[in-house]
Amino acid sequence: MKHLFSFKVNAMLAFMLLSLSIMANAEISSLSFPWSYSNTGNNHTIFIPINSVNFDGQNLEAGDAIGVFYSKNQNLYCGGYVEINNNFLNISITAWGDDPATSNKDGFDPGENIYWKIYRGSTDEVYNASATYSTGLPNQGLYEANGMSGLSSLSGYITNFPWSYINTGQNHTILIQQGVATINGQSLEPNDIIGVFYQT
Repeated sequence: MKHLFSFKVNAMLAFMLLSLSIMANAEISSLSFPWSYSNTGNNHTIFIPINSVNFDGQNLEAGDAIGVFYSKNQNLYCGGYVEINNNFLNISITAWGDDPATSNKDGFDPGENIYWKIYRGSTDEVYNASATYSTGLPNQGLYEANGMSGLSSLSGYITNFPWSYINTGQNHTILIQQGVATINGQSLEPNDIIGVFYQT
């Protein structure tokens, strides 16, 4: 077991050094980019083998980006991202935690679920993504300050919205308290949808 642990640590450190050297060339300007985040001083590093990522049957290409998101008031906000350039093998992304010194939530809470999105630069499309985590690192899909996770896969998809409606100029507002609506006994998550319907 000691030898196995040593191998895992050495492999992890090698991957970290490679990822960090690549990430140094992967910062992008927020001037033309759909996401932004705050460097809050505490973070969680996630390593991503580049061949583990796919979306809509496509591979990543230069100009794409991967982002991590936290929940606030039932909405998702970016907590870190990395852009893909022409010289990538493996990448890492830094997820930033909430700054307790500020009154506004600006990052992940300890134990909070990490949500994923993939940006396709060539078409300006954003894909929701589902991550599978490696068991070889201390943490998985929940944020921890100074945490360390790795992905075994990241699959992106575009959600086709199932409903449409017409704005007729007349409406009725219904307030729904947080926690009231559930699906099979589970609370709603960001990107879930509630609709109202009429019969004809």
